[in-house]
Amino acid sequence: MQSLRTLLLRPPVLAAVIAGAAAIGVGVAAAITGAITAFSQYTATVLAAESARETELKKLETQRASDAEKLQITILLTLVVEENDKRALHTKVMLLSGVLEDRDGKICQGFVQFVHPEEKCPIKP
Repeated sequence: MQSLRTLLLRPPVLAAVIAGAAAIGVGVAAAITGAITAFSQYTATVLAAESARETELKKLETQRASDAEKLQITILLTLVVEENDKRALHTKVMLLSGVLEDRDGKICQGFVQFVHPEEKCPIKP
């Protein structure tokens, strides 16, 4: 035991032990830093993918709404050229079935109530 103590008290040996301990400490710190960096990169990748998915969903919802509006306009233009009674009947059937959407009752008023004033608007499915 005495010889180990005297060996450690020699300046070159003590310096080597301190340098070794420092090297181990630096290695541990580098490993921790690497793990934190890897986790941060993974988190950033996941967040970017989630953001891209949300953006794509919003684009699809906008496209779907636009397509539905175009279809409704096409149906209304088709109904305009029909005779009054047929137009009123077809419009009422499409409103009741949900094919046409009439939140404020304007379609009902123009296409159904115009021909049949006793009809209540809006017509809900």
